[in-house]
Amino acid sequence: MQTVSLWDDARTSLSTPEQIDLQLEIANVGSRGLAVMVDFAIRYGLLLFFYVVLAFTTHLQFVADLDWSMKTFAILFFLVVFVSEWFYFTFFEWWWNGQTPGKRLLGLRVIRQDGAPIGWLEVVLRNFVRPIDTTGPMSLIGMAFIFFSPRAQRPGDLLARTLVIRQTPIDWNVFFSPEATAAPSTISRASIPLSPAEWEMLQRYVQRAPHLDPQIRQRLAGRLRQSLAPRVRGTDLDISPLSDEDWLAEITRRI
Repeated sequence: MQTVSLWDDARTSLSTPEQIDLQLEIANVGSRGLAVMVDFAIRYGLLLFFYVVLAFTTHLQFVADLDWSMKTFAILFFLVVFVSEWFYFTFFEWWWNGQTPGKRLLGLRVIRQDGAPIGWLEVVLRNFVRPIDTTGPMSLIGMAFIFFSPRAQRPGDLLARTLVIRQTPIDWNVFFSPEATAAPSTISRASIPLSPAEWEMLQRYVQRAPHLDPQIRQRLAGRLRQSLAPRVRGTDLDISPLSDEDWLAEITRRI
C-alpha cells in the first residue's frame, strides 16, 4: 500500500531485484522544485560567466574586424547555451549516480523503478524529454504529472522508468555501537565483504527494523539473508544456527 502527498514527500513500496521489500520516500513537487531552482541558478551563473568572458575576448578583436568578432561571439555563446541545456543534467546524473548539484543539496536521487541505480540509458531518456516538461510554461506539464502520478513521475521519468527519491541519512552509529566494537571472542570471525548496493540495503534494514511489525520484520530478514548468503560461503556464518535477525546483526558487526 502506498500513500501520495500532493506537495512533498510520499512513501512507496517496491521490491528490489533481490526480492527485498523496501519503503522509499518519493520526492514530490516541493523538494524537486527547489532542486531544479538550485540547478538553474548554477547553470545561469555559468552562462553569465561565459558571456562576460566571451564578450571581453571578442571585444579585443573589434578594431581589427568588427563583423568577424560579433559572429564569433554569437556562435561560441550559442554553443555554450546548447551544451548547458542538453548536457548539464545528463552529465551530473550520470557522473553522480542519479544526482545533480541541486539534488545532492536537497538529498534527492534518481533511481530505477526496481530500486537499482540508474544507467546511462535511463539518464539519456529522462533528460531527452526535459525541455518539454520543465522549461518555461511547459513546466506546468511536468508539475501536473508529478501531482497526479502515483509515484510523482514526470513524462521523462515515465519514459525512462525512473523515480526521484529522498535519501535516508545513514546512521553511522549503528555500525559503531558497543556491540559492534566489542572485543572479539576466541572464535575466529571472518569479515564479510559486501558490495555498495548490498551494504546500503543492509543498513536500511537495520535502521527500519525496530519500527516494523514483527512478522514483516522476520519475513524481510529472511529474504535479506537469502540475498546475502553467497557472501558468507566458507565462513562460520554459512552454517550458523542464528535466527535471520541475529544473523543480519552479526553481519553488521563484521563489515
